[in-house]
Amino acid sequence: MKPDSTILAYLRGEKFSNGTSIHIYSRKEVFKEKFQLIEEIVCNKKIIHIGCCDHLPLIDLKMRHHTWLHARLCEWCQKCIGIDINRNGIDYLKNSKGYDDVFCADITNTPEKFILEENWDYFVLGDILEHVDNPCDFLKKICENYSQCVDKLLISVPNALSGFNIFYALFNREYVNTDHRYNFTIYSLSKIVYQAGMTVDRYWFCQSKPNYQITLGQKILKNSFYLQKIFFRLFPTLQHSLIMIVKVKEDK
Repeated sequence: MKPDSTILAYLRGEKFSNGTSIHIYSRKEVFKEKFQLIEEIVCNKKIIHIGCCDHLPLIDLKMRHHTWLHARLCEWCQKCIGIDINRNGIDYLKNSKGYDDVFCADITNTPEKFILEENWDYFVLGDILEHVDNPCDFLKKICENYSQCVDKLLISVPNALSGFNIFYALFNREYVNTDHRYNFTIYSLSKIVYQAGMTVDRYWFCQSKPNYQITLGQKILKNSFYLQKIFFRLFPTLQHSLIMIVKVKEDK
């Protein structure tokens, strides 16, 4: 889906409303699992994967279950370089897992020469913005440092309107990754993108597969994913994640 042209004035700060209802989805979209969708977008592309390490204690577990994003990107992309500020994580990937094209760097500091020397199809920010103190400034810095060598960002973030969140709210509970600062809606993420000087190209809602590290009730979890396909075709905006393609240079 592309953003509705009627809301661009709000996203750019040209208009204001204290209560606008925005249509954000078409039921014609095909149901996609998150990794499947990301792989289709970046297939045979040259990418920089920002935040490639994930949480260090989870790398081996996710590798075993084929849910560690960087490994999957490396399988599908023409070229994939990983960047992360986590020195321990990068050292572990280099020394224990044999990943040579991963580097410890802060993408918001001085531009890295080895990135500027090539043209890239995408910078992939897989579940990164919710960990960043100021996501708008973070995106602005990427734009300032690397707009000459990359055209688009692929961003995935948690959906604030997910059915999972609503379910827990019914019991007065919140289920969280304790390092998250934010959940996002389509509008709030789009607002951040435009305030950072970029443009929304397309977006999707998508669902993550069940967490198979849970041994109790594995069969129920696996089967539930197929039931989700039916449910989320009817209620697509309740899915777990948002994926957005962002043009680094804003459309005029």
